[in-house]
Amino acid sequence: MKQGKKIIAVPAAILTAISIVPMIGQVTYAEGTVNTVTFKGNGHGPENIYTLDVTEGETIWDAINNMEGGQQEFWSKVDIGVIESDNEYSVDVYCRDAGCTDPLYYADDFKEVITEDTVFYAKWNTCVKEVKIDVTRPACGTKVDTEWNGQYWDFTTQKESPQVTVTSGNCELLIDGYMDGFEPAGDPKALNGVTMTGGKKYGLFVNVQTPQGYSFAREVNVTINGAEYTGKSVSDNWMQVYAEVTPAHAEAAPVTENAVAPTCTEDGSHDEVVYCTNCGEEVSRKNVTDKATGHDWNAWVITKEATETEKGERTRTCKNDPSHTQTETFSKKEEATAQGGNDDTSDKGGGSSSKKNSTGGPTSEESPDTGDNNLSVLWQTLVCASASAIAVVIVYLRTKQYK
Repeated sequence: MKQGKKIIAVPAAILTAISIVPMIGQVTYAEGTVNTVTFKGNGHGPENIYTLDVTEGETIWDAINNMEGGQQEFWSKVDIGVIESDNEYSVDVYCRDAGCTDPLYYADDFKEVITEDTVFYAKWNTCVKEVKIDVTRPACGTKVDTEWNGQYWDFTTQKESPQVTVTSGNCELLIDGYMDGFEPAGDPKALNGVTMTGGKKYGLFVNVQTPQGYSFAREVNVTINGAEYTGKSVSDNWMQVYAEVTPAHAEAAPVTENAVAPTCTEDGSHDEVVYCTNCGEEVSRKNVTDKATGHDWNAWVITKEATETEKGERTRTCKNDPSHTQTETFSKKEEATAQGGNDDTSDKGGGSSSKKNSTGGPTSEESPDTGDNNLSVLWQTLVCASASAIAVVIVYLRTKQYK
């Protein structure tokens, strides 16, 4: 107890009169006496969290309202959940005893008149520093069938997705919440019984509450489906988070649309499109290139016979497109092959003759006539003459032997 201003001297006669006729039902306090109210850490945080001077005859509320900064200053020092020790513990409530069997009820207890030095003891909660929220992605056509509990949905009764689970590192958290049509101001009950459509966004509000003995840390880390969430609203033992839920489409087998067939020389294309089997909405579209087919040639047809002095000519057409033709020349010697029909259906022609097609003139195999065929005939003649000479010599030698 502190002593304030000195008591003013009063004549003895007056004091005697007061002592003889006391005022019934009125408590008299010593003027200027100041009592100290101490809020102790009680095991965590600083030893003394805060001290408040209360003039005798006043309540704690009186002292708080009279201090500079008022209630805001006071509660910033001692409020529940504000005072922490290494982000591990936070104040739950203050009690009259160190064992915290007699907690304070501020609305009533702070109205009591303080007549002596008073000590209140902090009761601490263990801090929840990490919260993991997992929301399953519903399928298109899922019916919202969560049970409405009067204010929120009880996610534990949800028979289908989205199912919500919340975990922490050190306690079992309590959850409830509601969904709406993406707008936060929407009616929380509006979607109960509604069938969700794939690709559409729905708002999911999740309320998370700590059990007795736990509070959320000032720096609590929250993730939703593994991604960090920063938009949380947190008090000491209650938190609300907001997530967007987009139902997944039920994908059908791809179908072909906008097909452009390839030609012998040009690529074609088509779209592979996937639709949702439930709502019919287009899920994806992919353009695919179809490579050119190349020529598929028919047999050669002779269009000009070869002579001893002039080459012949033959033509073939493409099976895929008759407007695509290929023409080549051939010599008299090659006429037998040409008449027999060269069944080579590739882009290459037979022999060494000149070749032209309908899509660009001579092919790479085309070569000029250099007279190599005449040299071939000469060599054949020389070989035959040599063979005849050898035969004559052999006959002569045998005839001479028998004589």
